[in-house]
Amino acid sequence: MQTVLPREEAVEAVISKVLGSQEACDRLNEVFYEHLENYQEINDDGDRHFAEVLLQAYKNGDVSALLLELCGGSMFDLLRDAYLIPKKFHGKSGENPVLLTDVEGKLLESKKRGSNSS
Repeated sequence: MQTVLPREEAVEAVISKVLGSQEACDRLNEVFYEHLENYQEINDDGDRHFAEVLLQAYKNGDVSALLLELCGGSMFDLLRDAYLIPKKFHGKSGENPVLLTDVEGKLLESKKRGSNSS
């Protein structure tokens, strides 16, 4: 019998939310390409190293290893930098803080109150 860890459930929920939002997909895409561009400028370990990492990641089904080689960040790094997940998943301190604003500091539509204060 396969068990599902709470963290795995949280990851599945995040994936569903990201895929359900065009804005989230756009932000993740943008952050990935920023990481890719910045990392490739400073990292040149050679073609053999890249081939070894690529083939090992394929063999092991390890997306994180591949992303680390391509852009210097893991999937969680990319999601955090795109403001799609908090800095930490539920930990010893309890529930995560809820993101209230986007990367530009604008209040998220889902967090706006229905009050008409002028």
